[in-house]
Amino acid sequence: MKTRKLAAALAALMMLSCAGCSSADSSSSGAAESSKTAAPAADSSADSKDTADARDAELERLSAEVKQLSEKVKELEKVTRDFTAGSVHEIYDDTAVIEAYKNQDSSKLTDDKDKFVYDNLVTAMKEIITDGMDEFEKEKAVYDYIFKNTHFNYNNLNPLVEDDEDWSHTPYGFFRDHSTICVGYATTFKLFMDALGIDCEIIHSTAEGEHAWDTVKIGGDWYHVDIFYDGGETQPLYQNFNVTDEIKKQGSYKWDIADFHECTSLKYNYVCMNAVECKDIYAVPAALKKAIPHGNGCFCGVLPVPEGVDGVVFASQLDDIFRGMYWPGKVISGAAFADSGSDKVYITVGISDEPDYNYEEPYDDSRYADIDYNRFSDLLSEEYHGVLSFTYYDENYCDDSDVYRGEVK
Repeated sequence: MKTRKLAAALAALMMLSCAGCSSADSSSSGAAESSKTAAPAADSSADSKDTADARDAELERLSAEVKQLSEKVKELEKVTRDFTAGSVHEIYDDTAVIEAYKNQDSSKLTDDKDKFVYDNLVTAMKEIITDGMDEFEKEKAVYDYIFKNTHFNYNNLNPLVEDDEDWSHTPYGFFRDHSTICVGYATTFKLFMDALGIDCEIIHSTAEGEHAWDTVKIGGDWYHVDIFYDGGETQPLYQNFNVTDEIKKQGSYKWDIADFHECTSLKYNYVCMNAVECKDIYAVPAALKKAIPHGNGCFCGVLPVPEGVDGVVFASQLDDIFRGMYWPGKVISGAAFADSGSDKVYITVGISDEPDYNYEEPYDDSRYADIDYNRFSDLLSEEYHGVLSFTYYDENYCDDSDVYRGEVK
């Protein structure tokens, strides 16, 4: 996202620079001609000066933004280079805190950080858990609480950095400054589940680099829960909330499935539980408009997989459609998932009040479904009166089977 903003800023900077050069050349070549005519009015000269000043100010602002973004890109690149897959964060042991919570007595806690975690856990549980909630409702309340009260800590990506002040891989870091990495999300979620008496385990994958998430037992079945890969921007999208092994494997870090409980159910998957039936992709704009008429909300839907198309491939195709949707001043996040061989794809779309620059090139796969993207774009624009749009491609956008191929306009 940062690199795309950097590219946009650089492009704007170049345009302004070129405009400045053209203006200078024009002034020079027209000097003789201007001398033969009457001097322009004073207010015209003032307007011209104001325009030049405004252009210079914008050029200066963009230059500063380019410099700032360049430094950020270098910082993130250094973090990536320094990361060592074989070195991982230690998993937080919540045994002492959970024992104190169950006994409602923290007097035996000897570690100040554990005491801090305990106090904040007690406060949070009183805030989000109410009498009469079932397991799923408690789980979702915790999920939403963690999502809304944390941000990702890029500064602690490297586990080799010894920094006594950085605890973003633990619940202590979450409660202290709401700054976490993936391990922090996983250990904080498990802390709450342990406090609620809900079975929960952490998967800590290191084969392809460090990543951690949870498996949780709800209603007798086990599910994967990965808050870090939720997919939402300012509100939960529930892309990886209570999903199966099959779904989690798609684009995720590998783990040894034999070492953990099998996850095969979608009964308590939030998206599936709230999905609106859509007969096809072209019914989505109207359903989306009905669910989120003015923005700021989350839409869940389900639609059939076209005949002859694999559900996983169709889901990735829909992912790309969501990435192309744009609404000025809004964040639009979307995701789709399906088990391989499934005849249904579930989708979730979130719209909120911040600008979004999320975009990735689509997969080049001829197995995609036959979708008329222009028709989908027109329907989306019609439902939202042109405010919500879908970014599509040039004449090379579609081949004979209407599949993404071109470059962005």
